[in-house]
Amino acid sequence: SLNNLCNLLTGSNRNKEGLAALKEAVSIYEKLDENNRLGASLPQFAGTLSNLGMKLEALGQREKALPILEKSVSIYRELNTAYPDAFLPYLATSLNNLGSMFDSPGYYTKGLAFLEESVNIRRELAAARPNAFLYSLATSLDNLVIVLETAGELKKALVYAEESVDSYRKLNYNHPDEFLGHLAGSLNRLSHLLVLSNKNKNALLKITEAVTIIGPLYQKSPKVFAAISRNICHRYKECCKSLGEIPDTALLDFFQNLNI
Repeated sequence: SLNNLCNLLTGSNRNKEGLAALKEAVSIYEKLDENNRLGASLPQFAGTLSNLGMKLEALGQREKALPILEKSVSIYRELNTAYPDAFLPYLATSLNNLGSMFDSPGYYTKGLAFLEESVNIRRELAAARPNAFLYSLATSLDNLVIVLETAGELKKALVYAEESVDSYRKLNYNHPDEFLGHLAGSLNRLSHLLVLSNKNKNALLKITEAVTIIGPLYQKSPKVFAAISRNICHRYKECCKSLGEIPDTALLDFFQNLNI
């Protein structure tokens, strides 16, 4: 009930009250745990911890969020040991949330382990049930790519970035148009890594595809796609400049109202 209240309060931009509701929920679960009365509520406890950790991180309280998310992962590990496979999707989500916290220098080594584990679990889940788990795999891949780039491991980042693009292509094939924005963002990220790896020709190919995809989306919903469109267009122009190519004005016509 407190979890549901938090969601409603957050939806109404009452974040502090939502955070208080989650903290109260965790406190109740902890008291039950102390008295060995959690029983069947253990999964809900782990889920509430994960929600609280992400809420704290969103409010800029990362140091407080980390131990809470670590506890959530620990509980899901216990549950997966007791009930093999039943809680794998939840463990993968908790690992992804925890690993994404370690995206700054000095922290990334620990984050990589969590994110790689999340990717491995979700890859297996997606292989068996792509409609249910392919998108979650792609999101874990995206987070892993970010941390790998921070760590300076460009070769590994490129491999996972290409897998992310492939995943979004499959999603878009099965659900036309629904994942086009994600595909454009993934191509943009891949192009950036290719530039860092001095593979500018390939980078231009990827970012040109991203421009082609994002243009119509921007025209339909300029407010939604303005930020990513601006980023993609800047990268496209930079790639053209590095290769002595002239940008295709027809592609950029989609963004006449965008300051690029």
